[in-house]
Amino acid sequence: MGFPRALTEHEREVLLLLLPREGFEDVDVYRAQVDAATVTGMCSCGCATINLEVDPKQQRETPHRGRLLSDFATATAPRDS
Repeated sequence: MGFPRALTEHEREVLLLLLPREGFEDVDVYRAQVDAATVTGMCSCGCATINLEVDPKQQRETPHRGRLLSDFATATAPRDS
């Protein structure tokens, strides 16, 4: 699979689980960035860890000014058996 690529539906679901609706201050800002997230790579060890990137235009003013979802989240998905 080439990079960058869109999140799979499963990766998107896992990412949203990591961002509960009332999980922490400004979680809504980061949840809004999920649809703009792309996968830019994967861990070289073979685990299911993915690297995320979010279009910087998706930034909104927050107390954490300029921070993006990809600065905080690491999403993992189970390996196929």
